[in-house]
Amino acid sequence: MADTPLSDHITRFYASQAKADYAACAQAFLDAEVGLWIPGLEGAPGQRVYAGGLEIPTFRAPNGVAVLRVCADPDVFVKRFDPRLNARLSGREAGEMLLKLDDSIAGVLLDSAASEHSVLFPRADLQAWLAPRGCWSWLRR
Repeated sequence: MADTPLSDHITRFYASQAKADYAACAQAFLDAEVGLWIPGLEGAPGQRVYAGGLEIPTFRAPNGVAVLRVCADPDVFVKRFDPRLNARLSGREAGEMLLKLDDSIAGVLLDSAASEHSVLFPRADLQAWLAPRGCWSWLRR
């Protein structure tokens, strides 16, 4: 769907489980705007952790690990699933936020706005994608 480009990447990866689709979904996530729930909303679910002046709610992924939960295509997500969404940031910023949280938070869980699917980006993947690279880093390849 044209109104859910990031969610469409989730759907493709969910259907194929291919590394190429995971990589495409990850790149789209880093470049996209995502939605986030922050404290201050009545009945915000999940546990809260402190990060850089903000309290960030964490959730349990289907596999039981604690995650930072964000949603793809926030305008559509709010209409279909959860009107309590009240913050937006880039996927890159969500990854950087995760890396500032303690290691008990295992990754970023990206929920689709098009279906009830999600993809988990583990902390190790986010560390690799967001690691600073010097202008000479290409020499190490």
